Amino acid sequence: MKTSRESGFTLLEMLVVLAIMGAIIGLVALRGTDRVRLTQLPQAAQNVASGLRLARVKAITTGANVTYAPPPGGPISIAGSKQVIFSPQGAATAAEFLLRDDKRAIEVTVDALTGRVEVQNAP
Repeated sequence: MKTSRESGFTLLEMLVVLAIMGAIIGLVALRGTDRVRLTQLPQAAQNVASGLRLARVKAITTGANVTYAPPPGGPISIAGSKQVIFSPQGAATAAEFLLRDDKRAIEVTVDALTGRVEVQNAP
């Protein structure tokens, strides 16, 4: 009498594989939330800088003063200047916006003479 072993996986083997896959998926999900948190502050700073640059271009092209006020930042707090006024010559009122989350800060500045916008890590 010959006994043949059926091919396939045992329940224990399948449970071990599922446990390993669950651990890997959990680690990937945790890293994804960290990545989102790490990119929120730089993205908010770039959005403020883009809005400032757009306001300057609009003032130059329309020949009229243009006022820019940063939008509320949600989880990102924005301190410093409340608004900037760009003149048709490209100059602006000097401004400094400090954006911060729970651990870091980024500064967006506007030069009064040239209207140049800079983004840099805050000290």
